[in-house]
Amino acid sequence: MYNESFVFPVPGLPGTDIAIWHKARTDVYKVQVKDVKTLKLPCPSQIKDGCIMIPGSKFNNFYFCVVENGGFFPDSDGVPQRGGAALNYNGMQVKVPVNSGVITVNEQPVDIAAKGASPAYSDNDMIYTPVKAVMKALGAETYEDAPTGEIMFIVRDCVKRVPAYAFDSSHLVPLDSCASYKGYEGGLYPGGKNTPPANYQKLGMEKAAEIKPLDQDGKPSEDGKIVLLSLGMSNAHQDFDAFETLLGTYSGKSPELVTQNGCVYGHTVQVTSDKDGPYWKEVARRLAENNISPLQVQAVYVKEASGFPNAPFLEYAEELERLLDMTFDHALEFYPNIKIIYITSRTYGGFAQTKLNPEPYAYEAGFAMKWLIEKKISGMDAGKPYYAWGPYLWANGSKPNTFGMYYEHPEDFRPDGTHPSEAQTQKVADIMLRFFINEPTAKGWFLK
Repeated sequence: MYNESFVFPVPGLPGTDIAIWHKARTDVYKVQVKDVKTLKLPCPSQIKDGCIMIPGSKFNNFYFCVVENGGFFPDSDGVPQRGGAALNYNGMQVKVPVNSGVITVNEQPVDIAAKGASPAYSDNDMIYTPVKAVMKALGAETYEDAPTGEIMFIVRDCVKRVPAYAFDSSHLVPLDSCASYKGYEGGLYPGGKNTPPANYQKLGMEKAAEIKPLDQDGKPSEDGKIVLLSLGMSNAHQDFDAFETLLGTYSGKSPELVTQNGCVYGHTVQVTSDKDGPYWKEVARRLAENNISPLQVQAVYVKEASGFPNAPFLEYAEELERLLDMTFDHALEFYPNIKIIYITSRTYGGFAQTKLNPEPYAYEAGFAMKWLIEKKISGMDAGKPYYAWGPYLWANGSKPNTFGMYYEHPEDFRPDGTHPSEAQTQKVADIMLRFFINEPTAKGWFLK
């Protein structure tokens, strides 16, 4: 399967059978330990896509994996977090929950139950955590039946401390209330307006009228589905998950409407713009798992961002626009019956503790969305989808924007200051539901 292999020290016995979990949950490869000190594995140069189990001997049901960026371990978006470890699984980094109870560091028990605290790890430290917790974090369907034992994480490239990312965002004005920014027009739509041009809105209504329940072959059917698919990264996944939960309590939803969370942790626009990369494979897997045909997808909700940006405003926004456009091209190729694409903005990044997507990049991303939508308006074509703003989510901290969104710290954020807490996702879900209930191009297919 791989063109390269590597040698890794194994505390096992010659001839011991081991199993390598790699990529898909069901892919299991068995090899034998040929040398008591080393094992040559058919994997990439570091164990980033799986974990290794060594059954038997005194290491009964023992797993181990290399973990990079120790001390603060990266979570599923690569954001350093205390009290966890991460490995790459099925194309996604997965945080391993070692932030409760007692773990073992270099054979010394460490109680990290209190407030998720963790010790200051060093390079080559060995950390142990129960197999079941890790298998659950990996998304294994059978983790309850996982054997007893532990996983050992070997710390590499230790990061001792992650400084807060300081930026004064007080001068930033939400795009829908902004006249201009660095010489560029504000407003969500052309002319500084927050509503689409009348002729373009007309196209949107025509597209909305085309949305009907479709069968697996994409043909109209009374028993078919209208699928609303979300695309994006971790923040979007958390938002849409909360939205789906809220939508499940709303009695006014169309019975033909089916939602699918297609957002994937760690998959920023650099990943979604790669047609052959892991993102689109994962979205396809989720749709198939829920018996949804690609031909039934007719509406899309998108929230994306660039990971670790560092370019000046114009260069950054134009590159983000380009990668978003590529992402949409791929979506249309995979889901040819898409009629409407709603695009939303990043949330506030002023409390970010890392450079994953802090201010002013979180704010400036809105201009990439604006310019892309304006590009679609200028090339208006009845044969293409209708691109429009969904709810605009960026607000300057505790100051509410026109959609009623605002951000309090710390209650609206996880410790990294970038990812949303449950309180924030509930606010976003409320705004999303109000949007779909009131949006003229959504009412006809979203509501009963």
